Amino acid sequence: MTAAPYPTSYRDLLTAFDGSGGYRPLDALVVPASRSAEHLRSAAALAHKTDAELLVLCSRNAEPALVARLMAEEHVARHHVVHMRPGYDCRLLPSAPAPTNLVELASRPELSRKRNLGLLVARMVGWRTVLFLDDDITLDVADLVSAQHGLEAAAAVGFPIDDWPDNSVVDHANRASGAEQDVFVGPSALLVDMESAPLGHFPTIYDEGALFLFDTVAERRLSRYPGRARQLPYDPFREFDRGRDEEFGEVIVEGLLGFLQAPTVDACPTGRRYWHGFLPRRQAFLRELAGRLRAAAPSPRQVSALGAVHSAIRRHAQITPNACAEFVRHWRAERDRWAQRLDRVGSEPTVPRALARLGLSAVSGPPPRPRLIACADRRPVAPATAPAIAPRVQAVPDAETLAVLVPGFLDSASWAGTRSLAGDLHRTGRTAVSFDPRGTFRTPGAVDQVRPSIQIRDAISAIGMVRPHARTVFIGHSLGASIAVCAAAEDPRVTDVVAIMPPRCFVWPHDFDPARNTWRRVRRLVVATPGSTVQWQFKVPPAVVADAVGHDLPARLRAMPAHQRILFIAGRDDTVIPVSAVKRLFGECSSRDKSLAILPVGHDYRDHPDQLRQVNDAVLSWLAAGDAQRAQVAAATRPA
Repeated sequence: MTAAPYPTSYRDLLTAFDGSGGYRPLDALVVPASRSAEHLRSAAALAHKTDAELLVLCSRNAEPALVARLMAEEHVARHHVVHMRPGYDCRLLPSAPAPTNLVELASRPELSRKRNLGLLVARMVGWRTVLFLDDDITLDVADLVSAQHGLEAAAAVGFPIDDWPDNSVVDHANRASGAEQDVFVGPSALLVDMESAPLGHFPTIYDEGALFLFDTVAERRLSRYPGRARQLPYDPFREFDRGRDEEFGEVIVEGLLGFLQAPTVDACPTGRRYWHGFLPRRQAFLRELAGRLRAAAPSPRQVSALGAVHSAIRRHAQITPNACAEFVRHWRAERDRWAQRLDRVGSEPTVPRALARLGLSAVSGPPPRPRLIACADRRPVAPATAPAIAPRVQAVPDAETLAVLVPGFLDSASWAGTRSLAGDLHRTGRTAVSFDPRGTFRTPGAVDQVRPSIQIRDAISAIGMVRPHARTVFIGHSLGASIAVCAAAEDPRVTDVVAIMPPRCFVWPHDFDPARNTWRRVRRLVVATPGSTVQWQFKVPPAVVADAVGHDLPARLRAMPAHQRILFIAGRDDTVIPVSAVKRLFGECSSRDKSLAILPVGHDYRDHPDQLRQVNDAVLSWLAAGDAQRAQVAAATRPA
């Protein structure tokens, strides 16, 4: 294998972790949040256990009111949840990079702006020790406490993320080709001594964290903690354009770190001469990597990795030595201005006062949910009775279509699959309602209420929780698909059904035999949040199974009202509900308007962004076809 023309590891720039120093109390956590509130439980737990303040800067899918309520439920005594409105700016923030012909420099301000605001607030209120933590990262409190002992020997301690490596897409492709690829440390999980570290800023560019840490690295005051943080699983090759959007940042960071590893006497990164020598080395690396990928055995991952590298190669051809030198000069000049700004920013007695100076304010959340009894694994155990489900409604004022997302067995409405589909439905002008089954997660009730007869009634009750709509769609996955069909068969208001990988029933008859006490004992099930180490335990009593045996999906499909449209979705890679089983159910269905889509996805498609997008697109396309069909019928029957 040909060696890369420049290092793919910069670990020698880091100092060895020395945890023999004194304990440094943690003053605050700064979390730039863009995912749902549930993703902040790890940060909330750390703040609660360390008695640190928590600053959460919210945008996109992070709803500030729900985040604030979660903080109250997790007993975070001092939390500040801030809504980052679109277009927010502040004169104290660093200016954008010098103009170039690279549009991605103007498209990445959100994350940098949040982190820079965290630095400003920390300086104003006098926080000395701050943990920067992304909302897709989990960190053990024991590791955090150990790392706090390392701030006497270093100005910052980084936690490596190597289970789902925090790398660029080109680095992921390099690893996929069989080459060694290291993981540096950055602000995804970073403990900083605000008084000791040479504080840079986070510029608007990919890998802004490396530039924030550059001076700390140059002074050999950044250490790598021997443990690690954990990141939510993701597909680095989902978007080929990542290679294009990351390449300029990769060039700048790789060039600067390479300079620290091997300084040149006759050239420095502020001049075009240095970049005139570095850019061909980067180009040779990309082309050699592409060659290795082309020679590898064909696979979907190999094709995606190669596409990402080609995207980077095309962008690299547009990068000039002048553009690199110009960016570095602007970045260094802005770094000096930023340092002066921090020195003159002054102090504030409280975080709310500091936020007010920045034109921001903390958000109050809804009242905490009723206090629940906690069991050993921290899953809330709800009271024994509950009158109804608590829906999550994303309403569109003039929507004609109501979509009820029916949860599967022990599913949560807050998980990525349901949130993604609900968001897509809402964005396309449809009201979306989702909920957790009774006795699970955020809906009160006893676990013995997780039975089809109750879930069918609850799904129907969701229709009456919003205003009447001209069209009502039930959408379910796995057991939720069977519940959706059964509920639709009982309520004529339902016009459409989407059954994604439906099982015939919850338990096959030969698995349940009361004469042999099958399932008589309570079954303990452990449910893990997709992409997280958080787990819940559920004790499912035999009453659930006894109820489920009485619900046979083929019989309901044969009795389905003829006016209801139905879409069956089967997963070609589904090892739980094979395609043949879905085809048999499709054949049993009596609807005059039924469709079957077979997609290259598995039963756990919701945990894989590329598969999730395929399923969501199929659902939206089928609903749009129904809209068009109804519009044609209405036009044909309209009086002249």
